[in-house]
Amino acid sequence: MLQRTALVSLVFSRLVALGQPEFEAVSIKPNKSGDVRAIFHPSPGGRLSATNVTAKALIEWAYGARDFQLSGEPGWADSERFDVVAKSDGNPRYDFIKPQLETMFQSVLADRFKPAIHRTTKEMPIYSLVAAKNGPKIHAVDEGDCPEVPTPENPCRSLRPNKFGQLTAKKVPMPALALVLVGFVRRMVIDNTGLKGSYSYTLDWRKYLQLPELPPGVVPPSSAFDPASVEPAISTALEDQLGLKLESGKGPVELIVVDHLERPSEN
Repeated sequence: MLQRTALVSLVFSRLVALGQPEFEAVSIKPNKSGDVRAIFHPSPGGRLSATNVTAKALIEWAYGARDFQLSGEPGWADSERFDVVAKSDGNPRYDFIKPQLETMFQSVLADRFKPAIHRTTKEMPIYSLVAAKNGPKIHAVDEGDCPEVPTPENPCRSLRPNKFGQLTAKKVPMPALALVLVGFVRRMVIDNTGLKGSYSYTLDWRKYLQLPELPPGVVPPSSAFDPASVEPAISTALEDQLGLKLESGKGPVELIVVDHLERPSEN
């Protein structure tokens, strides 16, 4: 049975701690390049560089929300793009363990975009991440000497897509996998594996992807795949490689509703 009491608390439990550092310098400027690519680049030392991003994406990043959890934003929030450069004191973390940098950015949104936001809960389809019939195929590892913030040299407590269709985990707790999977299966994923500790593994679902349907005689490029096959491909890879599976169900999902939002003044 799904553990509703913990449902989606991971992405909305980011409380602002007393004495938390703030951004001391922030620049937000319109991006008129016409490019569709967007880049978020948080880095050690309290730095954020975001290129060609939308206001909607900034809200999602700051509040730990996914696209399906946000509604009510004006049309320009998902079409007009901005370049953001911000610097804070200290060395706030910016990963799923303790996303301080993201939470700090909520004050920047409040100052520059003047949002009015409220939260609500809606019954929606979800996935429960559980152990497969024959049990997990991964085992907890000793974290050893992990840095406060993961670095390229020591990516401890990191879970990232290092290439298309592949996630690599270095000493991460199981709820982190559930949280990252949300972005691929586009519904909330709750960790109900019961697995404690930290784990290192690679999840690769590329070979399970299906080719798109094309007219007879048309040869698809080697990188082509049917988008509808992503979700089943991930499910198959989870069971084959990690001994885990996704169980479909329904549960309350916390949503963010944007009641008001203003364009930022150029600076």
